[in-house]
Amino acid sequence: STGILQELYVEIGQDVSSGQLVARLYNPDLASQKALLESELAALDQSWAFYDSAQERLIRNKMSLTKDILASKSEYLNSVKFLIEQGAATVAELNLARDGRDRAQMDYDQARFEHERSQENRNKQSALPDATAESARLQIRAKIKAIEQQQAQLYQILPYGGRILDVFATQGQSLSPGAPVLLLGRSEKPFVIAYLSPKYAKYARQGGHATVRLPDGKKLKATVRENANLTRRLP
Repeated sequence: STGILQELYVEIGQDVSSGQLVARLYNPDLASQKALLESELAALDQSWAFYDSAQERLIRNKMSLTKDILASKSEYLNSVKFLIEQGAATVAELNLARDGRDRAQMDYDQARFEHERSQENRNKQSALPDATAESARLQIRAKIKAIEQQQAQLYQILPYGGRILDVFATQGQSLSPGAPVLLLGRSEKPFVIAYLSPKYAKYARQGGHATVRLPDGKKLKATVRENANLTRRLP
């Protein structure tokens, strides 16, 4: 899925299980589309004949509050950018500040949209015909369901258990479909890469038996998986 890596719940060396949530992406476009559709659906469910002035005041207050929050988040983002130039802040802090500003912008846009819609509703004298309104509701609900299915794909679930060998993505990074997030090693059939002196190369033949000695002294029986065909200096 396309989105911004908002949360990463695992780290290198961690043992994980099948079905575990390891990362969560955030797609501001999907969130904005869903918010607009939900506002349209709420507007259809309202009764134009009984306009609620208290609700209008609540919407105005919400728009004012989200505007103040947006200004604060924007000011904080500018401060972090200045600190980045001075070498006193990290890229992660910049990404978090930018993400906070984007969220605040989306909240303000939604509040402004609700306010504009409430003004339109106030000027309407009659509701849509029942059949037309119900058809519009069904179409909007179908669109919302489709967006929710896309948002569900933003949650990255493990197909099988194992151990996290490496992490390629960082929090705040924009990802596209197919971009690597992490390297998952399965523990069902572990293998060992062994470096041999040339005099022992003849023993490294596929199907041969071997003994793996771990640093703690434990020994494991093993089978040679591949022939020793690569030659280079020992590390």
